[in-house]
Parts: sequence; C-alpha cells; structure tokens
Amino acid sequence: MAYKTLEQLTTIVERELYQSAGPQVQLYSEEILQQMIINAFKHVHKAKFWPQHKRRQVRTLNGTSGEVTVNVTDITEYDDIQYVMPSTSSRPIPVLPSAFNTIGLVGTFPRFIEQTDTEGKLFVVYPLESTGDVLIVGRKSYDEFVNTDIVPFDEDALKHFACWQYFVDDEMQASADKHQALFNSRYLQLNNSAFNHPIQLDNQQDEIPRGWTERP
Repeated sequence: MAYKTLEQLTTIVERELYQSAGPQVQLYSEEILQQMIINAFKHVHKAKFWPQHKRRQVRTLNGTSGEVTVNVTDITEYDDIQYVMPSTSSRPIPVLPSAFNTIGLVGTFPRFIEQTDTEGKLFVVYPLESTGDVLIVGRKSYDEFVNTDIVPFDEDALKHFACWQYFVDDEMQASADKHQALFNSRYLQLNNSAFNHPIQLDNQQDEIPRGWTERP
C-alpha cells in the first residue's frame, strides 16, 4: 500500500469536506486540518499493533542493572512495546506485578520486566543480574509530522476520521455521523485484514502461539 504524505492527506480531506458539506463550507486553516489528520493517526496507531508499524530488535542484557547494553531504536515509548522475549523461549516475559517484592529475585534468567525512565532503555529485567539476549517486539513510535512526511496508515480511514472530527467541532451532526460510520466500516476492514489470520502454534511449545495476542 502506498501511503500519502501529510500534505497529500490535507488536500484529500479538504476535497472530502467540500463534497460532504458543499462549496459554501468554511474550512479551517491548513494547520488545524493537519492536526486533525495527525490526531486521526495517533488514534489508530495506539489502538493496535498494526503490521506496518511492527519493529523487531535483539538486544543483550548487561547482567548488572537489568538493562540492555544498546539503546532500543525506533520504539521510543514503553507503551509501544508489545512484548519482550528471552532468546531461548517462545514465552513473552510478564510485566512485574506492582506489589511484587523484588528483593528475593535472584538468578540470571529474566522473569519480569518493568518500565524505566532511563533514556533509550525503556524497561528493566528482573532479576537485575539476568544475562543473554532478548527479542523486543513493538510498534515504531512517531513524533509530529511535517508536510513531506509519509503518514503510514490507510488514507480513507484517516480521511473519514479527520472529517468526523471536523464536523463534530462544527456541530454538523448529520455529516459527523456519516463520516463516523464510514471510518468505523473502513477500520473494521483493516482490522480483519491485519489480524484475523489462522495462528500457527510453535512446534516446540504447542500451547504458545507465535503471534502473541494479549495486546492486539
């Protein structure tokens, strides 16, 4: 799928607004329309771990502080991590329960992960002395977009979400309802296409799927 730039999407949304509300519609500034498009992307991006945003990277644990030796790249927010797996296991490392006492956690095999504020690390592993490699799977984190940046999501979904937001702000309920329905329909199609596939089980641990589904 060829995704559009922010500038191209702005033109598409402007054209749709004219068609939906007629040439007499008073458009907002380009800056506001672009913010609506960006809001649309942020909404869908955070809702799922979409395949086009998927990132995988292997990092080595330092064996002393529970952190990786090389910073995590592309994934810059903890919430954008789908799971972390030891290189020797098909089981994702569970998140440390908030009331769990870590004093007695010893050994070199990772048992839990927890968010950290250390720049570029995102998480720590317990026991802190854990060693070996871990596979980090998540979605690419995105900053604000400029005109020439590609916005990596379906243009119809973004268009209808932005128009829906526009007409809600402009108190044009009938047009808002129309674009909300169009967005929901397109979103459902994209969701089914991306995630409704047969799951192949790991041939070593049949109860653990390769496609982990706790955070779709």
